[in-house]
Amino acid sequence: MTRVIYVLPLLVIAILAYLFVQLLLKEDTIELINRPVPEFSLPLFAQEGKNLTQKDLEGNIAVVNFFASWCLPCAVEMQSFKIMQREHAIRIFGIAFNNRPEEVDIFIKKFGNPFYEIALDQNSQAAPAWGMNALPESFVIDAKNRIRYHHIGMVRPEHIEEIFLPIIAKLKAEEQNR
Repeated sequence: MTRVIYVLPLLVIAILAYLFVQLLLKEDTIELINRPVPEFSLPLFAQEGKNLTQKDLEGNIAVVNFFASWCLPCAVEMQSFKIMQREHAIRIFGIAFNNRPEEVDIFIKKFGNPFYEIALDQNSQAAPAWGMNALPESFVIDAKNRIRYHHIGMVRPEHIEEIFLPIIAKLKAEEQNR
């Protein structure tokens, strides 16, 4: 019985902390939806002198994924992005958060490179404008450069069919109806 007395308060605190974090994350996510992609200019990985900007995303439906070489869920979700890219021809842009080029190189050699382009956010200059809360995070961008979906956390294989493909199909239908 004394064991329950010690564990119960910790369990209640953990549940309240979880709910509080979820509430904070949800609020930030809602604010981003249907807003334009933030302005940014980041150096491209392995393409010296070239940058990725918000204008490079315009004109096509795309997924932007913030990842880091030191992030285990980021490594695991690479398989999902390979499926999205290979089987569904989805353009995925990677933004390496707080990584040096050599760290990104090791990461993609180990886990593969599903990205159309990889930009380097070495000094965390772009992440705050995107409302970053944690890694990994992904955004679905429409052809007019608006954020239409914000996914916080690892993209698992089931998310492709359950979340990403329906959103992308809806965006393609919207484009055809214009």
